[in-house]
Amino acid sequence: MQGSKVLLVHQTGKFSAFGYKCTHYGAPLVKGYLGEGRVRCPWRHGACFNVLIGDIEEFPGLDGIPCFQVCRVTSRRYTPMVIK
Repeated sequence: MQGSKVLLVHQTGKFSAFGYKCTHYGAPLVKGYLGEGRVRCPWRHGACFNVLIGDIEEFPGLDGIPCFQVCRVTSRRYTPMVIK
């Protein structure tokens, strides 16, 4: 986990952290489109993933994205932790 890129999102009072790249062609999801509870790949194929559990919501993603539990470390710092 240390040194890995993740996206940290705050929506509807909840934080979620998930993998940085689309599982289809590896597009950076940071450039994607964030909707209510989901992120869409910025590249043409438009794979879509649930940001809380990582499941594919629209293909052609090959697999879900990794999701992480978010733990508050200090009043201003949040840390993603691997969900086992």
